[in-house]
Amino acid sequence: MKIKYLLWCLLLSGATRALAQTPNAAAGTAAATTPAATTAPAPATDDFANDKQPIVYSFIPTDPYYLRFNRVLPFDKTFSIRFTGIPTSVSSIKVTITREYPNRKGQASGGKHSSAPPEEVIVLDGWQRGSGSEAAAATIGYAHCAKGLAPNASYSIRIETSGEVPLNATQQTQLKTGLAVSRAVSEAVNKLARTSLGTLLPADAIINQENTDLQQSLTTAVTDIDPKYHVSKLEPIKALEAFQGMLDNYRNIRASLAKVTQKLKSDNKFSSKTQAIANLEQTMLNTTDWGIFSTNGLDHTAFLAVLDGIDKDTAIVKNAGVHAVVSSGITDTKKYLNQVEPLKDALVKQIIDVVIIPNITVFETLDDTYVDDFLKASKLYVTLDLGYAQVFRIDRGLAYSGFNLYFRPVDKSIPLSQYSTIGDWFAVRTSLLIGITLNSIAQDNVRKGLIGDKALVVGAGFKLVPFFKLNGGVLVHYRYGENPSLGTNHYHTSLSPFVSFSIDLDAKTLFSGIGDSIFK
Repeated sequence: MKIKYLLWCLLLSGATRALAQTPNAAAGTAAATTPAATTAPAPATDDFANDKQPIVYSFIPTDPYYLRFNRVLPFDKTFSIRFTGIPTSVSSIKVTITREYPNRKGQASGGKHSSAPPEEVIVLDGWQRGSGSEAAAATIGYAHCAKGLAPNASYSIRIETSGEVPLNATQQTQLKTGLAVSRAVSEAVNKLARTSLGTLLPADAIINQENTDLQQSLTTAVTDIDPKYHVSKLEPIKALEAFQGMLDNYRNIRASLAKVTQKLKSDNKFSSKTQAIANLEQTMLNTTDWGIFSTNGLDHTAFLAVLDGIDKDTAIVKNAGVHAVVSSGITDTKKYLNQVEPLKDALVKQIIDVVIIPNITVFETLDDTYVDDFLKASKLYVTLDLGYAQVFRIDRGLAYSGFNLYFRPVDKSIPLSQYSTIGDWFAVRTSLLIGITLNSIAQDNVRKGLIGDKALVVGAGFKLVPFFKLNGGVLVHYRYGENPSLGTNHYHTSLSPFVSFSIDLDAKTLFSGIGDSIFK
């Protein structure tokens, strides 16, 4: 009776304290944000212990959470994202959250639908820079998610800024290095070069003609280097100055080769050389990769070999007039070929510095509503259970301690009333129970304990309020045979049903040591 009385005192004390500390419904339905004048509490070691605070996303390169979140996304509740270090050039931030399904397949042919659920997209209330000098200098902003995310799910979070976000020196160096050797950039340059060799259009007309393909190639180049970067507002025409220099050089190559061809045609003895020049021009127009052309490369070496061979052969044939013109044209062609690489590098540099670097405005990150650490994740499925059971077949009450095992993660800071769907309503309230009695159940010649003199407690429970559950199940123990003459070595497993109430909390921390004084 003493144990029963103390447990009832324990329950009433816990209910009083829990009710005194429960926030009102209005305060509990939205994720709180920290006012500017309030000092936020230090982050807890447990990812979910401080979840009333906004998630932090930093634009400050020196922060440990630069361009990513400082913790996993909360589930089942509304929350806010706190942006820090917002560049003053950014006027607004838009956040789009999309659930990722690992097994999602693309739309199949024949009108078949993908095997994954429909895509779930949440657009958050974004941040907008206000007017006035104070707002212009603001570097902190918030975005609010009014819908709770699903537990154990992965999400793609797209954070899109409306203004230009300048890169720091380290980022610029890394990005420039990657773009300088990017295959997508070299393909863009190669396409411009071949167009330059095959048309008489002016430089601006060529760029405008190839504008869409150039934008696509350059965007691919950036995202291949870092998927968090997205290039917007690309204007290839800004590289016009460098492109004009490259275009003029290619046209000088064609002009000098045309000069050689015209002179060779004046003497039938050089018909094979005329064809060699025509083949060289076709190679330049259709085969040569000008995006990776180098003065030490194979293409350049092959061009020089053809040109030197023509120069040498025309010198052998005694036609000084032809040879002089041909030799002069070949010399000019070789000079212009030597300028291809530096002019190409100048164009790539201008594309990177003027077209790409100033226009990186979108960052993307991936985050989850589950914890990567096994122990932290387990806390969301397992809770301590301290209860008192009325046991049938034993006909007395017994205290027990055990664990509640839930079938989904449960964040105990969320009021049960927030769960509206049938599945979630039951999932956060029902659990399996496994534990051990705190009292001995042994009785001479009647029964003995399964674990020492204690019984194993197995059952299920239903949570009525966040800290209180009703349970049912069986106690597993041993029972002696009805014939006492068989002795204590003859017994069998026995099940004794029970009903109980329990406290679904860590009783030691909730009741400030009351449990220790009772059960130590």
